[in-house]
Amino acid sequence: MRCRRRVTVCVVRRTTGRMASVTLSVTTMRVASTEETAQGASCNDVSPYCLWNETCVNGRCESLCLGTECSQPNHECHVHREEGAEKGVPKCVEKGAEMPSTCHGVCRERGYWKDEECDLECYSYACEFDGGDCDPGLYCNDLSPYCLWNETCVNHDGTSFGRCESLCLDHECPQDHDCQVHREEGAEKGVPQCVEKDPSVTTQPPPTPASPTPMLTAEQEAVLTDWIGQGTSLQLLYTGTSEAWSYDDFVDKVV
Repeated sequence: MRCRRRVTVCVVRRTTGRMASVTLSVTTMRVASTEETAQGASCNDVSPYCLWNETCVNGRCESLCLGTECSQPNHECHVHREEGAEKGVPKCVEKGAEMPSTCHGVCRERGYWKDEECDLECYSYACEFDGGDCDPGLYCNDLSPYCLWNETCVNHDGTSFGRCESLCLDHECPQDHDCQVHREEGAEKGVPQCVEKDPSVTTQPPPTPASPTPMLTAEQEAVLTDWIGQGTSLQLLYTGTSEAWSYDDFVDKVV
């Protein structure tokens, strides 16, 4: 029985020459490889089925770090994979290094963070400048390709060192306009534009409703009782009218 790499379908060849496909779980696949190893399979047979952070040792897929000894104190093995590479490379990095939760993208996905090499994919405040592997001071001609589509590389503090920042940060718009970043289809970078504010959009809180008018006095209630034939309050009657009168004008009209 042989399994295709990184899929959950194994093919069983029968003596009659016919083939049958059987869907197995990943766990079952790894067990099948172990069973083959027990029967004398070599690393030539097993290696294609090892993960990118594993290597074949004595016919078994094991973590790349198992055979890597870190001689430096307070260091541990970390598997690093270059972009486009199928296999990772074990490296010794400082222990206790934890990637910030704000660090995302290629830096996190490929394990570039704090691997004792300056990776521009991790060169940002969010990734703490590759965990200290990079000095925060690259030039824009080196840094620009790693800015996001809605960012640009700008210089700060009177130096030529660059930072990836939102295109709107340094884009001034009139008071009645907002800065929005637009990207044309197929374009790598966005373009900041000043767009007129939508008058229907406001950050102001809704107006506070007016306090209810006090209920009528006993005399006013008596007048209304004679007028409409039952006890009520002028407040309720006023609320039900459609005329645009003030409350005082309404009282003058009906009392």
